[in-house]
Order: sequence, then structure tokens, then C-alpha cells
Amino acid sequence: MINPQIRHWLTRLKKVRVAPTKFGKAPHKPVLIISLIELLEKGLITENKFFVSAVLVAEFKENWSLLVDSSNTCDFSLPFFHLQTDGFWEVILKSGKQLAFHIKSIFSLTEEVDFARLDSDLFLLLTQAETRKQILKVLLEFWFPEKAQHFIDVKKRSDSWFDGYEKQILSEPFPVYNSTPEDEDIRFVRSAVFQTVVPKVYNFRCCISGMKVLPLGNYSLIDACHIIPFRENGDNSINNGIALCPNLHRAFDRNLIGINGDYQVIVSEAFEEFKDHPYSIRQFHLQKILLPDFEKYWPDRERLERRFHQAIR
Repeated sequence: MINPQIRHWLTRLKKVRVAPTKFGKAPHKPVLIISLIELLEKGLITENKFFVSAVLVAEFKENWSLLVDSSNTCDFSLPFFHLQTDGFWEVILKSGKQLAFHIKSIFSLTEEVDFARLDSDLFLLLTQAETRKQILKVLLEFWFPEKAQHFIDVKKRSDSWFDGYEKQILSEPFPVYNSTPEDEDIRFVRSAVFQTVVPKVYNFRCCISGMKVLPLGNYSLIDACHIIPFRENGDNSINNGIALCPNLHRAFDRNLIGINGDYQVIVSEAFEEFKDHPYSIRQFHLQKILLPDFEKYWPDRERLERRFHQAIR
């Protein structure tokens, strides 16, 4: 016997407005709802705030691959915005922002959206393990009857896509990136994984100053810095990254400091500072950087030289 409250929400979740397409009904909203439930099931969401995070986007991409056979384009930003029309999902914008009706990319979505939230009654139901499993099972069988069991089986034995991207970045050589719009979701996830993985392989130490700050939760005071800027070639490989504290990251980005192919810090002459200050940048001139424990994660010498000769005059 299904609880009347659960039955009420199952009815609403089965009646979400899905747009007709030439490939059939658009599956975007059901996949997003299933992805939200999955993150609650994994304990990755603990409060009624769903951020446009790499973990959520990766979950959506993974679930799409397991559930959708049609030629519809996998686009996370569409359901995240348009699920609002069903009355139980609210998108909260950042202060002073106005969200356009048409979202061009996930990157524009992150610029304008703070978070989204479910109806409080629905969220409370989904925090209960048995109820959550019951709702997920019914939705899978309703929206994707031919894929439901396969989905459940794969989820039991496979790592998440987010973990998979981390393994890729740690193991791959210079990757080949596709710049087409269809890959924006993947590039968004990979960029977030890069920001997480680089400080980790440097043991959360700035490679120049040696400052070490262990992260609490999802926050770290040690930044992942691209050697060759991401905008130039989309390179999020581990060997295109170094770990820097925020002030030295900013100095590196502005070419006030460089690192040559011998892993030596070179400080530009093109600025003035109080050299006796404990945070002086020039104290690091000619110093060797700290490197990850494993050589395969060391920054690429060729990339460092190229950046160095472009930046430091």
C-alpha cells in the first residue's frame, strides 16, 4: 500500500511537462529528476540546495548515457531551468541577475544561478532512504521501462563518471578536446575536476611558497593554476597544472613571475614592491618549485618553457 503523500508526488513526477521532439518526448527532465535522487542516495546532497556543480552535471551525463537511446541532445542546462514550469522546482538567481529564457550554455547558467531547490515536502520525502528508493524505482520503470533494470545493475557495480574523469586527468597525456557546443557539459566537469585534482597531487602545498592548507569540505586555499591558459587550447591535463596560493596564482597569471623548464622561479623586473615584507614575491627569485611526489604528475617542461618565454621579458 503506497502512502498517500508518496502517491501524490509520484503522480506529479510522472506528469512533468516534457517537450515533443522529432525523436519523441524529450527525456531531459526525467533524467534530471533521477540524477537529483541519485545524489541524495549517495549522500552528496544533504540540504535542499542543488548547485550547478560538476558532480551533478556528471551524474546527469552518466544517467543520460544509461537511459536515453534517442538522438536528443544531452543538455543539462535545459531541464535545470525549465523544470520550474512543473511547480516543484525553483531556481534561485544570484543577486542582481536576470535569467534569460534561452540558456546558451552551462557556463552562462553558472554565472547567473546560485542554486535550485525542490518543494520542501518532496525534498523531505526524498531524504528518507526507503521512500527515496521506492520513488526512484517507480520513475525508472515509468519513464525508461526498457532501461530500468540495466540502470540499477550498472549503478551497483560501477564508479561514478566524476571519479572516471579524475582518473582520466591523472593518467592521460595531452588530451584532444572537442570544442563543439555538445561537449560543453563535459568540459565543465573536467575543469572542475582539474581544480580539485591539481592541489591534491601537490599535497595541498603551494609549489612556490610551500604554504600548505588542508581543505575542509569542498574548499581549498591552494589553487589549481593552468600553465598554458585554458582559453588557448582547453588543456586540463595534470601536466598543464601547478598548485599555487592565491597571491602567487594571480602573480603568475599576470606574468609577474614565471617558471622555466628547469623548474626555477623567475621574477619579473616589471613591478615594484617592498622587498623586506614577509610576503615579498622577489624572495622566490631563482628558487626551485616543489614538485608532486610522483614524477608522472610533474608539470610539463615544454609547456613551462613556452609560457615562460611568452610571459617573462
